[in-house]
Amino acid sequence: MIVSKPGLLQSASINSFLEALEFSLSSLVITDADMSVDGQKFIYVNERFKQQTQYSESELLNKTPRILQGVGTSSETIKQLKTALLKGETFVGQTINYRKDGSSYPVRWSINPIRNEQHEIIAFLSNQLEITEFVKAQDQALFLAEALNQSADGALITDLQGNIIYANRAFSRLTGYWFAEIEHQNVRMFKSGKMSAEFYDDMWSKLSKNQPFEGVFLNVHKNGKLFFEQKTITTILDHDNQPCYYLALSKDSSEVINKTNHLEYQAYHDPLTGLFNRAKFDEIMDYKMRVFESHHAPFCLILSDIDNFKMINDTLGHAVGDEALQQVAHVLQSNLRDADVVIRWGGEEFCILVDASLDKALTVAELLRLCINTSEFSMLPSKTLSMSFGVAQIYPQQTPEELFVKADQAVYLAKKLGKNRVCRAD
Repeated sequence: MIVSKPGLLQSASINSFLEALEFSLSSLVITDADMSVDGQKFIYVNERFKQQTQYSESELLNKTPRILQGVGTSSETIKQLKTALLKGETFVGQTINYRKDGSSYPVRWSINPIRNEQHEIIAFLSNQLEITEFVKAQDQALFLAEALNQSADGALITDLQGNIIYANRAFSRLTGYWFAEIEHQNVRMFKSGKMSAEFYDDMWSKLSKNQPFEGVFLNVHKNGKLFFEQKTITTILDHDNQPCYYLALSKDSSEVINKTNHLEYQAYHDPLTGLFNRAKFDEIMDYKMRVFESHHAPFCLILSDIDNFKMINDTLGHAVGDEALQQVAHVLQSNLRDADVVIRWGGEEFCILVDASLDKALTVAELLRLCINTSEFSMLPSKTLSMSFGVAQIYPQQTPEELFVKADQAVYLAKKLGKNRVCRAD
């Protein structure tokens, strides 16, 4: 080992220390404490440093570290280094160094002063860590982060407990929160409370098996408004194929869902009264028939018809007739249970499906008749209106068409007997 300054590193204990440095996997150097214009000089370099720089020991000793600097070396970092060393402080920094062949490599320094017994600085020990792979990984991470930031879809990365560790700009636009506001927060903060526990159970079940989960979430925006979020969640695995993070990609699907809901509403609702229409009746009837066939749960069909409605249209006009229909729809719907369904069949006819036996359905029909008959219809000169009702219960082997005919016959009987009454099917 060559020592450039006799006496400085010449002692049994120091030589033993330097011998140990020779076998270090880190690049280690010792420079003198000369802080003049000429600068510090290398007085010791270990084997790993020589391999790293491609210089021999004789080419490095008594040379300044400037031999490793080039166009890519940060002058600001060098300035900060000198300032720290003049103060006798530890310096940690990162810049670009150059090998003997001119190739560059990123390096992170950790430089500490060496002091004598009088506490005077006599040299500096520097750990030179080449961070090429780290920088590559860092550059790749920055590239991926920027790519996610440029994405039109919201991107969210959480740990396995759902704590947020990354969110891109699109996610901020989607939720109204800047990343700094939600970092380390749990994704539970977006829950609206309007989704079933089964939905989340299914989500966690799939994620626990490292399976992707796709679904529409009803979440809460920062402004308190609800929005629909179409989301795909995948598990990020580490090198050992173990889950370490979750990545969620999402977009605001409120407009699409609202449009879809609007189209579905139009398809299944009567535009005048807002009640279900005949298309929805067929769908509900099909479902009730299947439940009846499998569980024998009784249900009844109540048909109703406004008495003398043609006279209202003919004498007062269709606008008045439409207003009367709207009020009838409101009265019927307001006096039924949530499980009961009112449908506008057409014209002045309405039908109601109730989950009840015939006797209970007759009671429901009588209640509705009284509600209509005692309501004030301000658009009519008489201020009153009446309806006739027919009630039929489903029986085994009976078809929906046969049930409807039975209820219709009961309405006809109610009309024949003087109107404004409830009749049951035979």
